[in-house]
Amino acid sequence: MKAQIEVLLSMWGRWAIRRAAGALGYPRVSPMFRQAPSGDAYGSQEPLGIGEPELMLVDAAVGRLPGVLKLVVIETYQIGGSLREVGARLGVHHNTLGKYLTESQLKISLDLELQYRQNPANSDSFDKCHRKPATA
Repeated sequence: MKAQIEVLLSMWGRWAIRRAAGALGYPRVSPMFRQAPSGDAYGSQEPLGIGEPELMLVDAAVGRLPGVLKLVVIETYQIGGSLREVGARLGVHHNTLGKYLTESQLKISLDLELQYRQNPANSDSFDKCHRKPATA
């Protein structure tokens, strides 16, 4: 599961940069086939199974992370670099950064699997549910 989240976050990082730059989408022609005759067979396509809706779900999950974890994810997957480089930019030891990354990946994974916010804002609804009787 960790490898899958790692791949999703890597794709999300590139997608978020393109979105911020106003260059959405994938290139019309793959760089390998620039000189090839134009036609439908050489067009670049999204990776199978991962498209705009999935990346938007990842974006929403990253947006719901607590501040430090969100910053770590953005710095790691959008700007990039080794753990030591990212840690130096953030002023955090690379071991601590690794723990933050693991925690953020777990929270994003749970968010995507359950489609549930990891930090629910409606935690006060516990009192409300006891006021109404359960119905079958």
